[in-house]
Amino acid sequence: MPSDPIQVSRRARRRLMAAGWLLVAGGVLIAIAADLLAPVLFPFGLAGGGLTILAGRQLARLRSPLGALLGSGATLLGALGASAAWLSGSSPGWLAPALAAGLAIAGSVVLAVLFADASHLPAGRLDG
Repeated sequence: MPSDPIQVSRRARRRLMAAGWLLVAGGVLIAIAADLLAPVLFPFGLAGGGLTILAGRQLARLRSPLGALLGSGATLLGALGASAAWLSGSSPGWLAPALAAGLAIAGSVVLAVLFADASHLPAGRLDG
């Protein structure tokens, strides 16, 4: 474990950027899950997935941890919905548990990275 604070900060920022892109992937999975598992609710899933993608892009730019918290909550809620669709039997086979697992992993990892490394995000407003 390096004791150099600059190295620690760089690694934390790399983890935050990776978590942002993982949140972008979670937003795409939300839209896919809404389309495949509940086509009636696809507009809402598309909107939720789009907002999660935007939150992930902001986190990848090292901004807006609150948006990333909301986006990771949306991925966990999407995982809950996909698992409920799977348990009710109205899903296309193995795809629902795979989507639920992917969404749960993405949301949990983003929450863990935010909990561990949020102190390395810039505080206050960013101009530009």
